[in-house]
Amino acid sequence: MTGTKKNIKKLCREERKENYYTMDNIKVTAIRISQPIWSTGFNDASWLFPKIERKMKIAIFGFSVQEENPLRQAGESKEDDIGRTSRSAPLYIMERLFVETDIEPVNFVLLLGNKGPVISAVRNEGKELTKNLENKYEYILTGTIERNCLNLNTTVKIFLYEQKSGEENILIEYNSDKSVEEAAFNAATLAIDKLIEILHCNKSADLANYYARPKLSTAPYYLSGLGQLLTQTLIQNQLVSNDIWGEENMLNWYMKLSDDDSNNNCAKLMYLKGIIASIDYGGNAYDAHIGNLKEYVDIFKNINLDDLIVKLSPIFFKKLNDIDLFNEICGILKNKGSIEYVDWLNRVSQEESKKTDSAGSSGKNIGLDILCQGDVVVDRKIIMSIATSL
Repeated sequence: MTGTKKNIKKLCREERKENYYTMDNIKVTAIRISQPIWSTGFNDASWLFPKIERKMKIAIFGFSVQEENPLRQAGESKEDDIGRTSRSAPLYIMERLFVETDIEPVNFVLLLGNKGPVISAVRNEGKELTKNLENKYEYILTGTIERNCLNLNTTVKIFLYEQKSGEENILIEYNSDKSVEEAAFNAATLAIDKLIEILHCNKSADLANYYARPKLSTAPYYLSGLGQLLTQTLIQNQLVSNDIWGEENMLNWYMKLSDDDSNNNCAKLMYLKGIIASIDYGGNAYDAHIGNLKEYVDIFKNINLDDLIVKLSPIFFKKLNDIDLFNEICGILKNKGSIEYVDWLNRVSQEESKKTDSAGSSGKNIGLDILCQGDVVVDRKIIMSIATSL
């Protein structure tokens, strides 16, 4: 270990890079996400999902990124498509397994201090990761996204490690000359199907009736939406500084996605969650979308009280501190829902308004067990030396 430290320090001096991280100033936090990212931040709206007895645990880690002759060096960089996809593809796998099976999936995102998510240049193998996991998982899923220097071809490899046997096998190897998001989505879909087959898990008979997989034409955009929503969620939870860029584009992205795939309620939840996150951390973009949501709720409260946006709208009005609209919609909904839903309404009613000014967020972790906008790229020696924070 000492020799590795010296080598890293020497490399830092030679490179003379201001943002190069050594083991002396590096700190990695593992964030556990145990439900779809678009369902967090709604004051534990457990009524969104049917109760399922889950039988096996699988840990899902962000994918490594490998590029031939990479221009990317160890240090900080703005979030790009391949970095975002290295996190959103695992989120999509976790989402599908959570909603559609009796597996208990947990997604791990590694953050470097308050800088952003870690991207490893070499895949961390399941055998190495399992040594540092506090809880026991029957399986560990990892992956790599490989792209050539001209970005003409993308290869996604997804691996499954079995704790009991100590064996790791490749689930899927998928090659594509399309976008990295499309390649990752197709690889993730194939991996999910194979996981269901080889693990002999039960498909949920109580599949949430609102859940629909994204259309193939919008799937790459859905994957990007998951990655962007992760960014907002981590900022919402004050895991990084409130210095977000491109927030307006994010909310517009979710809105367009929900318009283009109107049968996908998850895209609508992305949109609502993005707006609420913006309110929580004192963003500047949500104001332009308040009218859209109010109009939507005003129309659909008279058409379909089971509409998810209508049912979740009390927390939206509460965070806006719009007491009149909050009381009005609660009066309509309180006699129309399950006991679990009414309990949720009561919790929301008792919660203080979370709306803040642009100075900062509300001060409460929302929807996570434990990013500024950007990636921190580290090499294998560094990441494997500090992954013990899991």
